[in-house]
Amino acid sequence: MRRQELAGKEREFRAIGTLNEGALHAQLKDWYRRSGDRVEQVVDGFVVDLVRGDLLEGLPRDLDLIVANLPYLAPDTSGYEEEPEAAVFSTGDGLDHYRRLIAAAGDHLSQDGAMMIQFDGNVLEAERNELPWLLARLESLVATAA
Repeated sequence: MRRQELAGKEREFRAIGTLNEGALHAQLKDWYRRSGDRVEQVVDGFVVDLVRGDLLEGLPRDLDLIVANLPYLAPDTSGYEEEPEAAVFSTGDGLDHYRRLIAAAGDHLSQDGAMMIQFDGNVLEAERNELPWLLARLESLVATAA
């Protein structure tokens, strides 16, 4: 359990972060493995759970915090040819991964749970009851950038 201030409230939480990037910190690469893939590692005082899967599928319910950094670019976005495709490109307008995550998050978060995401270099936070706002905010950011 860790104590964190989120959305102006101090809380204790258990969290599982989802990360869909090809390049993890060098420390983590050494032990990132398949064969079951549920592993825990302490990194700088934080416990990191790596779980290979499809967003929240198979993860426990009643989570206090979901943290995600998902692909968010539309497939035709230029300037990212050197990046791992699965790490940066989503489908449709680029928000399909986030739409799926936010739709599933309500079933996985505790009543007081929250979500933190990184989107285009910005960290956005929302409590469970603010998930519709979070999706609307993402869609607004994409529409403004177009």
